[in-house]
Amino acid sequence: MEPAPTRVPEPDLTPAPEPGPAPLAQQPVEWDEPEEEQPPPTGKPARTGEDVRQELRDYLDGVRDKLDKGGPPPSKPGDLLDYLGKLSDYLPDRDKKRFRGSNERLAMESLKAQLAGKKGLRQKVADSFRPVVPHRKEPMTRSLIVDTFSYLKDLSAWHPDKAVAAAMRERIESIVAQMGSLK
Repeated sequence: MEPAPTRVPEPDLTPAPEPGPAPLAQQPVEWDEPEEEQPPPTGKPARTGEDVRQELRDYLDGVRDKLDKGGPPPSKPGDLLDYLGKLSDYLPDRDKKRFRGSNERLAMESLKAQLAGKKGLRQKVADSFRPVVPHRKEPMTRSLIVDTFSYLKDLSAWHPDKAVAAAMRERIESIVAQMGSLK
């Protein structure tokens, strides 16, 4: 037996009567409410909450597996300090200039050199220059110390990185100023 064909009712094509303009108080108020966004039809059925949870569990399991197997070797601390220094490029100009001339940058550069196995200035001097300290007949005076620091300040101008040179000069000047206040 064949099923009986279903009849589709024909639409009513008679025009509806147009009402005249409604009084202002009776006109409907149109609100500018945001429309709910409907996901675009993709032809796929909507995912259920359980499907999403399972997908997340699978993803986390994959991440845990990668961590357990061991990922790429960790970066060297010197590389991390270098990356941190390069982040300063994204600071506003005023802050960038202040950082590049700061003691923090000097400390970072010194630490990077130590981590790379390079000798620090103190170690270089200690290894290569072991002077016999002459006994002075005259005592060490403040002016001799200030002259030495003045020489070091002039020497710092030859540093290849001008920001580091400026930071060294400022540091030396602050030491000399502190010495002057210790009278």
